Amino acid sequence: MRTTADVGNSAVEACRCGEQILNRVSTTPFVRSVRVCAQVAQRFADSVNMSQPATRAHSLRWRLLIPTLLLVNGALFAVYQVATSTSSSALRDEVGTNLAKSSENLADSLTQTVEDTRADAVSAAALDMPAEAIESGDAKNIVLYANQMVRSKGRYATIFVTDDLGEVVAANSIDKDGKELANLEGKTLGELAWLKQVIAAEKGTAVWIAPSRPEFLAERLPASERVFGFALPIVDLMDSTIGAMGVLVPASYLGTVLEGFAPGGGGLSSFAALVDASGAPLAMPSSLMVDPSWNTFAVGGSLKSVAAPNGADYVGKSAELTGSITREGWRAVVFKTKSSLEAPITAMSNKLMMVAVAAVFLTMFVLIFITSRILAPIRGLTKATTGVDRPSDYEPVEIVVNDEVGILTHSFNTMIAKLEEFQHGLEDKVQERTKALGSRNRDMRRVFENVDQGFIMLDKEGVMALERSAVVDMWFGSYSEPQGFADYIRQTDDSFAAHFEMSWESLADGFMPLALCLEQLPSQLRVVDSIYSLHYSPLKNEGDAEDEEAWEGLLLVIADISHQVALERAQAAQQELGNAIKAIMKDRQGYIMFHNDTGRLVQEVVSGAQDTDLPLLKRSVHTIKGNSGIYGFQSIAEHCHQMEDEMVETGALPTEAAKKELAGHWARLDESIQFILGNDADEEISVSAESYQDLLGRLHALGGDIFQEVFAWQLEPLEVALGRLAQRTRQIAKRMGMPDVNVVVETEQLSVDPEYWGAFWGELVHVLRNSLDHGLSPMEGRGSTIRLSGSTKEQEFVFEISDNGVGVNWERVAEKAKAIGIPSETHEELVEALFHSGLSTCEEATQMSGRGLGMCAVRQKVLAMGGRIEAQSTPGKGTTFTFSFPERILFGDLYESTCEALGQGQGQEGAQSVYRALEARRSSEGELL
Repeated sequence: MRTTADVGNSAVEACRCGEQILNRVSTTPFVRSVRVCAQVAQRFADSVNMSQPATRAHSLRWRLLIPTLLLVNGALFAVYQVATSTSSSALRDEVGTNLAKSSENLADSLTQTVEDTRADAVSAAALDMPAEAIESGDAKNIVLYANQMVRSKGRYATIFVTDDLGEVVAANSIDKDGKELANLEGKTLGELAWLKQVIAAEKGTAVWIAPSRPEFLAERLPASERVFGFALPIVDLMDSTIGAMGVLVPASYLGTVLEGFAPGGGGLSSFAALVDASGAPLAMPSSLMVDPSWNTFAVGGSLKSVAAPNGADYVGKSAELTGSITREGWRAVVFKTKSSLEAPITAMSNKLMMVAVAAVFLTMFVLIFITSRILAPIRGLTKATTGVDRPSDYEPVEIVVNDEVGILTHSFNTMIAKLEEFQHGLEDKVQERTKALGSRNRDMRRVFENVDQGFIMLDKEGVMALERSAVVDMWFGSYSEPQGFADYIRQTDDSFAAHFEMSWESLADGFMPLALCLEQLPSQLRVVDSIYSLHYSPLKNEGDAEDEEAWEGLLLVIADISHQVALERAQAAQQELGNAIKAIMKDRQGYIMFHNDTGRLVQEVVSGAQDTDLPLLKRSVHTIKGNSGIYGFQSIAEHCHQMEDEMVETGALPTEAAKKELAGHWARLDESIQFILGNDADEEISVSAESYQDLLGRLHALGGDIFQEVFAWQLEPLEVALGRLAQRTRQIAKRMGMPDVNVVVETEQLSVDPEYWGAFWGELVHVLRNSLDHGLSPMEGRGSTIRLSGSTKEQEFVFEISDNGVGVNWERVAEKAKAIGIPSETHEELVEALFHSGLSTCEEATQMSGRGLGMCAVRQKVLAMGGRIEAQSTPGKGTTFTFSFPERILFGDLYESTCEALGQGQGQEGAQSVYRALEARRSSEGELL
């Protein structure tokens, strides 16, 4: 008969052999749990060796327990290996899929950035402002537009316009933060390949500008910055290319897009990059660019696995950017550390280990139950443990006899203690998991609180979820209980809510296709001065992804498009104004007839004069629509079309709101057109140049004063010319922060050739700028005044510009003149020096004056016209510039060319006689206005 000691020795030997085998097989967490069981068996065997001689029942229990435990653990080990291998492969595939999807999403975001740049470039090139800046030399409008684009978009480094030779005509003067930038006007782009392509391209064709660092932007860009973008040709009214429009984005801007994949810190678990076709990085997240080691980070060719500067190993997936730059081969890459990829697998292994341990303990319970049926003594122990629900509630059973029941009781007590420890560990893990979920929820809430779009989830009943973007409450009000979207939005717009309810009924019925029902849902909402767009996306269960008609709810995305709509309206208004100008230039009288007739019809429709005759009202609206469409006034034509549709559908008169909107459209157009035509447009009669020349010829042959009077039709009253010059002076003063400057015009009733004198008026702007910048510093109790006067004295035309400022500092002029080596002894020499090229009394040049070039240009023009300049200045009282010309050049060469065209050369003497006759007539009407 075998003793209990023999059984214990055999158990110890079996445990040792099993442990050696397990050491050779694996060191997984599950195997460690098996070792724990082996150690329990070892302790059991040791206790057996210390007990009294056992019966055959003792041996039977041992033979049942040990083999069964080993068999169960072996089976669980096999299951563990298969489950771990299968789950690990599935997790790796899922991670790879997620990385690929992330790279595709990132590629879509970067592609959208490039496409938005292209769209902005196309829109800007289609405006009239670039061509206006090139043709007129006045770039202020396009500069303001470029500054607005840079500030509002936040992604542009430079928006510029060049002429057809590559010289920069205009560019933004500030960056996205409002900081002033180096002036690009006058700089030449040189022999840039893309510029040649743009000049040779057709209208509306966008030319890609690959990443580079152009020389003309060196003063604006940081040392390592590069830019990319698009350029389009600028055409004139004849569709001839006169220049180029370029929109450039800094490569560093893409780092802000990539920043969402790199939360910061040296221990990054993931990050993203933009690489070119060779794999070299084009852009990295902004937070990584601070570290120089990341600036030279090469991603390699395969893009599968790389070692980063922070020492971590990453696995990456890439996706190619599409759209306008597909041929460039740019790719978006998303990297994730290998350690973070292995974390889910490790967590899964730990969970399987816990399941295995639980299975082992369950097996032990089963064995105890079985042996209790076989061995009666064990029933007492079972009875003692009945009613214990939690390990912490268990009271250890006292061991009375050190037999097998006592040994089993001891083992059971030990097992319960282990379970209690396991329970505490599990509770800790649950707390950690709860904390992690709370952190994730806070992060999601932070996203909802900071996005500028409204996100709301609707179930199949149209009821809103409580989770939504913070801007939803800011736009439409808050709510704390689930409610229908129609009821929620009714407090903002009742008609919108009614439309939504009717469309939602069609969606809920499921009779029509899902896509059609989504199209019928209202897509735009107006709240006071704000306009919002609404987009609906169906939410589906995982198994319904392929079913186009399945849906469990909708994701409602709301965006504020007020600025976009306002910009589109402004562009449309500008286009309509351009169409009106073209029509006026082509047929002024015809356009005036259209404008008067259509304006009369608009007044009758708006005032309700035709409300008693609905057919007549419909015909009037249709006439307004047709005539407006012919002249390109699409906003008016489209609104009239909507009014027609409403009258057809309802059979009633248009609403007062529709009439008011029509009146507003026409009032804005009428205000712009009246500014172009002038207030006396109805009093003018258009006469062709040929008819006018024929009339002059006949009047000249007849003789008399009528010829002189008709000839004067070609002249411009001096009052008008000086009034225009006065207006420009006020504009300059306002730009210089001097809005209170008083400009006074005094002139005799003189007329001049506008074309001959136009260049002189343009040069006088330099003198006016100097008067504002240098002279005007009003004394106490005296306002700032500039006086413009024109008169004739002793067969000379005399024009004066005077101010009441501090006067010219002649000593300063003399000092500057000596410094550059020109005479400065007499007053006449000082006046000459004042108009000398390069001489300025300013210490620092400004945008208005200070370079000493403008006054020289004035002097050259006056001398070319045969005139002379005088300057008188009294300290503390002001300065007067006098420009004297021969009286005969008031008409320029207009009289001589007119007589030559009539075949009767009269020369300057003829012009003088005409001027004398006109002067005599003016004298009889009064000399001064």
